[in-house]
Amino acid sequence: VFLISPSFSKKISNAFTLFSFFSLEDSLANILLEVLTYLTIFSIQFYVVFKAKHVFLNELKNPSCYSKGLLFGALILASEFLLSYFINLFYTPEINANQNAINELVGNYPTLMIIITVIIGPICEELTYRVGLYELLRKKNELFGFLLSGFIFAFVHIGFTDTTFLAEITSFPIYLTIAYLLNLAYKKYGLAGSLTAHAFINLFSIISILFI
Repeated sequence: VFLISPSFSKKISNAFTLFSFFSLEDSLANILLEVLTYLTIFSIQFYVVFKAKHVFLNELKNPSCYSKGLLFGALILASEFLLSYFINLFYTPEINANQNAINELVGNYPTLMIIITVIIGPICEELTYRVGLYELLRKKNELFGFLLSGFIFAFVHIGFTDTTFLAEITSFPIYLTIAYLLNLAYKKYGLAGSLTAHAFINLFSIISILFI
């Protein structure tokens, strides 16, 4: 149940707000909450995955899966660029809430954000959405599992507010494309492939924010 619950990490994060971060500035409090959330999720997933002894652990020992993951990462970045270009032909969207929060945190705490977005985040999300959700749903039907798990991954990366609603809608196809390509990387090259691709695109995003 934990692995297939997209809202679980949010519940953990909300629970951590009961502790005294009130003396910290908002951005630092948010990043500490995110670190605690991811570490909690990772600890539980680590236990669940190794207890279950998934076959994918053998794939982590295959170097070619990592190189293929890098190729998928490059494909995702190219797809993201083309989709953004196409969308901008018709509408120039504002930065969506998820990206805006990342931009602010990277600017203030680059080292911590690299650790979160390039290492901890991809591990937790790949275990949740590929190893957990996709694997569960594909037992019923391969196509159903592929499409629904990708849709859920994309959906939880956007937020609907009055001020960013249109930006969220226009960014959804990009997140959906990323989700399906990560699913494909996982399907072909296992956790090593999707995890490498995920970490690669996140690293590229951080570098872009810091230096471009």
